[in-house]
Amino acid sequence: MLSPTLKTFAMLLAALALLALPAAIWPAYLESPIGLLLAAPYFLLLILSGLGFPGLLQNNGLCGWGWCAPSPLGYFVMLAAILAALYGCAALISRMRGS
Repeated sequence: MLSPTLKTFAMLLAALALLALPAAIWPAYLESPIGLLLAAPYFLLLILSGLGFPGLLQNNGLCGWGWCAPSPLGYFVMLAAILAALYGCAALISRMRGS
């Protein structure tokens, strides 16, 4: 059996996936406030790159007028940040519920 924290983590992960699903068929969805919430991990990469952490963005952040895409290391950091934040929220929720 899964612990209550892992069950909550799985539910939060499923909720995030369902929240992001409309963006696959409706690109304007990402311009809504929910889209900004979904873009928060990318903004974390921009902040970390601006603070001097190298290798998170392609071309070291030099992409002209556009926003640089994340590098493979950037995708890893983004995924780790998402999972850590969701697990932290799941742990807090489980602790508040007394499980």
